[in-house]
Amino acid sequence: MLAELSLLFNFKTIAGSKDEFVPVESSLFPFDKRYHGVIEGNHISMIKPISNTDTQHQSFGIILNSLTNQNINYLKGSPEEINLLLGEYQEIINKYLPTATAIGLKQLAMLVFALECNGRKDEAIHVLTNHPDAKNDSDTLGIIGGRHKRKYLLDGLQSDLTNAFQYYEKALSISETKNNSKQIFYHAINLAFLNALIDKEDEMIKFANKALGNCNPQSIDMWEQATIAEANMYLKNLPNAQTYYELAAQTAGTDIRAKQSMYSNAFYGYRAMVKSNNVNAPFLKMLDTVLLN
Repeated sequence: MLAELSLLFNFKTIAGSKDEFVPVESSLFPFDKRYHGVIEGNHISMIKPISNTDTQHQSFGIILNSLTNQNINYLKGSPEEINLLLGEYQEIINKYLPTATAIGLKQLAMLVFALECNGRKDEAIHVLTNHPDAKNDSDTLGIIGGRHKRKYLLDGLQSDLTNAFQYYEKALSISETKNNSKQIFYHAINLAFLNALIDKEDEMIKFANKALGNCNPQSIDMWEQATIAEANMYLKNLPNAQTYYELAAQTAGTDIRAKQSMYSNAFYGYRAMVKSNNVNAPFLKMLDTVLLN
């Protein structure tokens, strides 16, 4: 086992803090902690500079500093985000639980997620419902739902899928009460995605139509454009989906993280919808070209 060896060459195994394809159980845990590294980004953005002159990109720095025997800062992002990635939930709980009603909404989302992953769901609900700003904040509920969605994609646990549904459904209900179209299409498209994963086509179509009905087809916002694309994909209007993915990619420009997020939902959603693992499907090849190049 590599974890038991002292390697005769410089070695680091690096995990992306938002990688939805490779779980840390595969990328980090087979090796001893002294070989571990965590950097910002997901499966693509963590290794893909904007261009061949992007010498500030973290992957370039890792290679250059390794070859020149310089120190490397592998831990990128907030300590709380890294702890979430590594499953060290208790540190987050210890830090934020004592002042749970006073922390910001971003910190609250981390705390709720950490509590649930520690099997303390009742406490998580109590914390969420007692925070003065969060219990009716659809965006915060969506953030927590998104964490569970990504964890389900990595680990396949039914509890994460159930939690993702519950948070997105509550967020959508709040958004509809407030008639907030941007929040409605955000939560509806995620519910369409989740229903695609579990082969509930009627529900997938229902939420795709709800998302599409709350979008402006002339929008210049990349997330709204990507939502229109994804909704059209679930409605099997692939030419329209391609048109709006191309538009969203153009609007995103050099924002690789945004493009990868669009790609991830489209990739998993399409494969679930067509019930195929064929990575060479023409639509997926189009996504590669439009969003990853």
